[in-house]
Amino acid sequence: MLPDSFAVVCEDSVNFRTQFPNFYGIILQSSAWSALNNSGNENAVVYNASGVISDSLTYNSSWGGASGFSLERKQSGVNTNISSNWSSSLHPDKATPGKRNSVTPLPNDLLLYSFETQPLYAYSGSEITMKIKIRNTGVSSANGFTAEIYSDINNDSSGQLNERICTGNFAVLISGDSAEFQCSFTPNDTGYKQFIAVINFPGDNDTTNNKLYKKMYVSDQSGGGGVVINEIMYDPSPVIPNG
Repeated sequence: MLPDSFAVVCEDSVNFRTQFPNFYGIILQSSAWSALNNSGNENAVVYNASGVISDSLTYNSSWGGASGFSLERKQSGVNTNISSNWSSSLHPDKATPGKRNSVTPLPNDLLLYSFETQPLYAYSGSEITMKIKIRNTGVSSANGFTAEIYSDINNDSSGQLNERICTGNFAVLISGDSAEFQCSFTPNDTGYKQFIAVINFPGDNDTTNNKLYKKMYVSDQSGGGGVVINEIMYDPSPVIPNG
């Protein structure tokens, strides 16, 4: 095998291909497979052609990988038997055979993980405060990126220049750190509104996590959320049966 290539070792290659029909990589079917222990404390060992151990793992179920999800290694260069270097697969297929592990950090990856608005119930003519939170989940520092917030007037889920509310410029965000961006907007009409927050980072290896949406109702009265409490019967009279 070539460096940085993948192979799947399994007990039943037919069953594996049923589960992953689009897999076209190398499959090694074991002739003496021993089922892995679901509770952990099981040893998995890889030997080279000379019988020398190339890698080994004694995993524990508390590391992740339960309920049909694969237990994935985050970084191959980090020691194997460190629990923090393992986690449950994040892929929709619950595993990533023949691919980069879903939990492996990319060289460049910004994550937009929060989009909040205050107050909870807005009304026309009142200021809305918008706050987004960004995390650098990549291995490298993120240099020269922007954050933008749009009012999606035409509801096409795409921010247009005439819909842009504000822009924030960031010089650098080192790996593992987070940043916040905040601005305000005052609607002049009522109804349901959709807002879009976007990160623009040239060279981002994963742009699927760079956008979030926020929907809210703008009322014509302070504190209104489209529905108001009009009447409450908190102590009804007992029902007296007929007859």
